[in-house]
Amino acid sequence: MIHIKYFFGNVYMAAVLGIAATLFILKDLQICFRGSPPVLIFLVVISFAAWHGGLKAGFLTTVLSVGASRLFFS
Repeated sequence: MIHIKYFFGNVYMAAVLGIAATLFILKDLQICFRGSPPVLIFLVVISFAAWHGGLKAGFLTTVLSVGASRLFFS
C-alpha cells in the first residue's frame, strides 16, 4: 500500500509533478508568449530537485524538462 505522505514526499515525484505543472502553465499561457515560451521557468523545479534530492535528482529533472520542452514546444 502506498502512503500518500511518502508518495508526494519523494523528491522524484515532486520533480515530475513540478514539470507537469510548469508545462500546464506554459501551454496555457502560450498565446501571451507568441510561440516562444520562457522555458527558464523550469529552473525553479530543477533547483528544487537538486537542492533536496542531490545531483541525481537534479540531473533527472533536467533531462525530463528538456525532453518535455522539446516534445511540447518544438
